Amino acid sequence: MTHEVLLTQQEIEVIVTKAQFSLLNNPGIVAQFPKVYIDIFHITYNKKLLFIKGNEHTGLEHIMLRHGFWNHAVNHLYKGFVETSKFDKDNDALLYYAPLAEHLYDPKHLNTNDNNNVEVFDLYSAVIQEKEYRLLLYKGTKIVHTLYPNEPIESSSRQKKKYKRGEMIFHYNGFRSDIPLLPFGKDFHLDKDYDVAVITIPYFNNRNKLCYALQFSFFKKENIEKPVLLIYEDEVFEKCIQFKEKINKEDFSLYNRINEIKYNKLNEIDDIISKVEDGSIKERGV
Repeated sequence: MTHEVLLTQQEIEVIVTKAQFSLLNNPGIVAQFPKVYIDIFHITYNKKLLFIKGNEHTGLEHIMLRHGFWNHAVNHLYKGFVETSKFDKDNDALLYYAPLAEHLYDPKHLNTNDNNNVEVFDLYSAVIQEKEYRLLLYKGTKIVHTLYPNEPIESSSRQKKKYKRGEMIFHYNGFRSDIPLLPFGKDFHLDKDYDVAVITIPYFNNRNKLCYALQFSFFKKENIEKPVLLIYEDEVFEKCIQFKEKINKEDFSLYNRINEIKYNKLNEIDDIISKVEDGSIKERGV
């Protein structure tokens, strides 16, 4: 498990000072695109709560990585994993986060009973439409550390999984490459310059050992996509299951397909892995 890295007192002071003079205090400016994690992305309209760019540990990026509907963060649960609490698909955006945070930021919602780190954070919580939401601010400030729906592990909406999905790996014309993801604009060269592109998504068990990998290969000349499931024993490749090849349409976009796979829940893979393990799917068939 990654060690949580929070803002230092000096960083907090820098952010608070920036907020005093920020153009984001103007209601006509919704957001500014930040360069570093302590830059302010958004200041809420009424209560002036500060959403910083953040990173995997804190701020807006943390909220999206841990609690965004389309992401795949999990927590350990017994011998497997459970998805972290997620925002609903239709409520997973800053336009929803900001008014929600403003609603929670009220003295009547201050929650000291459930705050496990009272020296560092102020916790606010309230039930909205039968679901509890929580807002954590850095102590004595309006800097948002995190915001999330507080769903119990037993909730039916929090999927239980035997394996944890790892970070997607992208190879382009034989070389490992950064993944050009939404919403940062279409990367036009991808669709015209590639011969072969490969996306690999690893799956790990609760001891963080590689057990499976879902792999999509794209061949431009043949205009096909080949998906396979790679099977590992003690992290050593053993065999694969070949899926049916897919012929792409004339308007196929590799860029769009990468993002589709990245943000897809791929729940059917859990079912396929279960069938592999109980023997109902053999080495080269589905």
